[in-house]
Amino acid sequence: MANTRSITQITNPAEHDVVVSEAESQPTIICLANSVTPVCKAFTKRFEETAARQTASGVRFCLMEFNNETSMMFKFAINQLPVVVFTCAGPWSRSVVGATQGDLDVGMEQLLEQVSKTQSRP
Repeated sequence: MANTRSITQITNPAEHDVVVSEAESQPTIICLANSVTPVCKAFTKRFEETAARQTASGVRFCLMEFNNETSMMFKFAINQLPVVVFTCAGPWSRSVVGATQGDLDVGMEQLLEQVSKTQSRP
């Protein structure tokens, strides 16, 4: 798994499985995007900027290029990219289809709230 600018790149099923498994113990945000689409290009830039600002948060940021080689790793039909999946230890998770910067900001806030709740449990 390549880690560029504090973002883990998911490029194959084994890397995907590791990220999903580790998400059980580390808050994780996974973005699925296709770099040839203008909306995904713009969103990915903002995703990278958010990851750079959040390095101290302990949240793992991952990016998966959605194309012919990786589409089989995503188990649900996608009707609009980018898709962002927020996960935290325990039962909490959230997915946003057709994500915007506002969705990323709100999801990040909610994820950090869940992290705080999880850490305050005995």
